[in-house]
Amino acid sequence: MIKKTLPLLITAALVAGCQQQATVPMAGAPQSVVVPQQPVSVASWLASSQMPKMVDQPLSAEEVAYVLRKTGFEPAPDEVQPWVGRTRSALVKYLISGLSAEAVIPQPDWTRESVRYWGHGEWPESRRAAFRSARQQEIGGLRQWWLGQMLATPSPMGERMVMFWENTFVAGFSGLDEKSHAQWYHHETIRRHATGSYLDLLAAMLRDPAVLIYLDNNNNRKDAPNENLARELLELYTLGESNYTEKDIKESARALAGWHVSEFGDLSFQANEWARDRSRKTIFGKRGNFNGDDMAELILAHPQASQHVSRRLWQEFVSSEAPPAEAIEAYADAFVASGYRIDALLEVMLNSAYFWDPAYRATSVKSPAELMVGAIRASKQPTMSLQQIDSALSAMGQTLFDPPDVSGWGYGEYWLDPAYLIEREVAMNSLSEGEQMMEAPRVNTMANPNSLMLKLAGEAYNGPPQYRVELVHDGGQRWSSKSHTLTAARDTERLGRYKDESEWVWENQSIELPAEIKQLETVGVRFLYDAAGNGGDRNLFVGGIEWQGQYFPGTAGVQTPGCGSDREGAKRHPDRLYCAGTTQLDWQALTRLAMQQNQPPADITDADLVTRELALLWFKPPSEGGWQGVDLMFDGLSFEGREWDYFGFKFAKDERGHYMISVDEERCQPACFSKWPRD
Repeated sequence: MIKKTLPLLITAALVAGCQQQATVPMAGAPQSVVVPQQPVSVASWLASSQMPKMVDQPLSAEEVAYVLRKTGFEPAPDEVQPWVGRTRSALVKYLISGLSAEAVIPQPDWTRESVRYWGHGEWPESRRAAFRSARQQEIGGLRQWWLGQMLATPSPMGERMVMFWENTFVAGFSGLDEKSHAQWYHHETIRRHATGSYLDLLAAMLRDPAVLIYLDNNNNRKDAPNENLARELLELYTLGESNYTEKDIKESARALAGWHVSEFGDLSFQANEWARDRSRKTIFGKRGNFNGDDMAELILAHPQASQHVSRRLWQEFVSSEAPPAEAIEAYADAFVASGYRIDALLEVMLNSAYFWDPAYRATSVKSPAELMVGAIRASKQPTMSLQQIDSALSAMGQTLFDPPDVSGWGYGEYWLDPAYLIEREVAMNSLSEGEQMMEAPRVNTMANPNSLMLKLAGEAYNGPPQYRVELVHDGGQRWSSKSHTLTAARDTERLGRYKDESEWVWENQSIELPAEIKQLETVGVRFLYDAAGNGGDRNLFVGGIEWQGQYFPGTAGVQTPGCGSDREGAKRHPDRLYCAGTTQLDWQALTRLAMQQNQPPADITDADLVTRELALLWFKPPSEGGWQGVDLMFDGLSFEGREWDYFGFKFAKDERGHYMISVDEERCQPACFSKWPRD
């Protein structure tokens, strides 16, 4: 904790908003879709529609398996058998009535914690490295959490819809500046809307921090428009290529100007008034004072919006082959009539003759996630850990939460690349051989208080990395574990090195310590048997170590001896063992430091300013006769009974030698002052 007392001289500026103007239709605009004031039920739409309907007949085992596979994952025999002899309509009703994208596994603990994504400029490299590593470990864990959802869900179709929208509204982690919480919020928002209102989903995506960061809309402002989000919104997210004009993109970018992400505090949407363009715009031939909140309805009024979703869902659930035009027209009509209900569109698709047409069977290629999750669900014998599945998906070209680009993963032939096919065979062989499941259990400190939990990742070459734990404990006594092996290290000889740290597959391995170990002094993870060659490299990465509720990252350690050719690298990244050696943590010193940081000063009074940290955001060094300035932010602040999550201010000296302090309302949470001072 930092204790500061500062006098404040305040200058403040208030910005007034402007009212929106009415929308004016323009000549030559696309024919707008008319959404009924009262949505039409699926039953009513089917009764009046000329769309070819499915023939409602008893189901064979082959047909049941086909439908469950198409709409979800490969079914187990006991999922198929109850439906044999029952009607198609009964199965469709069952799938739709049980449709849910709700998570069945508790969300990861870190998603509930606040993380400071600002004010890192003055941090030492070791602290910045620890921060980056923690965020990347969180994403690695989130991939495995999602795989657990896919394996456990009672609604495979709901989970497929989560995958579908993640592959539509792409916001990959590699483009989020290490903001793991933005990735979680994005995924959580998709889950919430995955089978409900498409209008609500689209509106939420336009305020989604991950989308706004990934497509650079934080840089979109009135005086310097950035068109990235506007372009991908129309081309990839909602309408498809050639269904808009360059003017539509430019005007949409203007509407989205100022749609930013908060710079301080928890990641959230923020409409920055100073960056907004409040002038009139013409989008799809309609003229008005549009902003980002108008874009969803403007897009849905475009006739191609409903068809674009229908085409993509055809690829997802029917076939990689081109759909008949009349099928897409029927689906789109039903989608609009329902008031853009996603579940209604799915129900219409499953009731159509096109879905059941034998001509479209065996015309799709499973994504790696569908392949692996389906195989394990069907066998009901989990012969691979979540970490191993995660590693296999990456090898097959599907790193969850990080598609190759904004266009996402493809369909059909996209997955038939020869390199991917080889990895499919490797993965299926691993499953069929029934490898023993190696996933470590969670530590139970009540039953086994002396378990040491390690978070490790690695790269394999001529075999996976092996390691040993080495301790100094209880007055200098030494203890070493037996050697252990990683189970999900990337085979660099076959696949090459990891391209990015966020791709690392983290394994939680539990090491049981003898009962006589009561006090740890140092903890070391020794990397054994380094190997390298022209074909690859064997490496070990230490994410962190936990014992009796105390966790420290590998970046807090020291690496010895380090690679002879890169001693500085060992200092910068003590957690990355590229050569045989040890990452060692001084457990006693780290524990003392953690206790000191969590212990507030004893002599605090209400007259003191108390903060976790005073962060330097910007500094203009002195210059002869010029301005001097410093931009500071309290990370947490208490003063006279009030508390702030953050409180920023600027201190400057002008060319006349006058000193000024300014406080901006947008840089405080909650409000800077209960009552603003007057001039």
